[in-house]
Amino acid sequence: MISGAVFKLAPTAGGSSLPTYYGKSQDGGTVKWYSDSDCTTEITETIRKGRYTLSEITAPTGYVRSTETWSIEIASKGALKSIQSGGQEIAENKIKTERESKKNMSNNIKFVSENRSKFLTTREYHGYGQILKISDDGIEKHIVVKPKDPVFGITIKFLETGHPQFSIPDVSIDETAIILKNLEAAKAFCMEFYNKRDELIQDAI
Repeated sequence: MISGAVFKLAPTAGGSSLPTYYGKSQDGGTVKWYSDSDCTTEITETIRKGRYTLSEITAPTGYVRSTETWSIEIASKGALKSIQSGGQEIAENKIKTERESKKNMSNNIKFVSENRSKFLTTREYHGYGQILKISDDGIEKHIVVKPKDPVFGITIKFLETGHPQFSIPDVSIDETAIILKNLEAAKAFCMEFYNKRDELIQDAI
């Protein structure tokens, strides 16, 4: 996450009693939250529990402002409970996406290693901050995806079904920017996997 981006966290309809917060991204991907749009008065308490809409109002120097908005639910003590954007929904730390295909995907999922035993062959691939393992026991193939980042990484479940679920770690609202970045990477991973699925599955023989 580039420093200098400014975000607006406004209460959704029905949450008029909640304040509006403004966040500014810092080096390292965290966000500091303020009570004013100039980002001069840093808040001293956690963001109040409720539902909000998050939008970027100022892009970092040299970048174009994102027009995407996210619906965010904050739990007690400022914990990030869920994120929703467009056709993607995260509920109770899970995101469901429709199977997507995209032409001209970059070939960012790269083969790393192969491990053969008497009964099992496992091939490992890395890409988009994910570790993909495809194992063949002679009867069926088993697909497991885990994040490289043990703290902020996204775990992808049910990849083989075409309707994956993304599990996000328990984080505070201050780490929202990191999670959103990793979610975009995880979505890109899924798109490339489905685009190259036959090739990857056939390789693991």
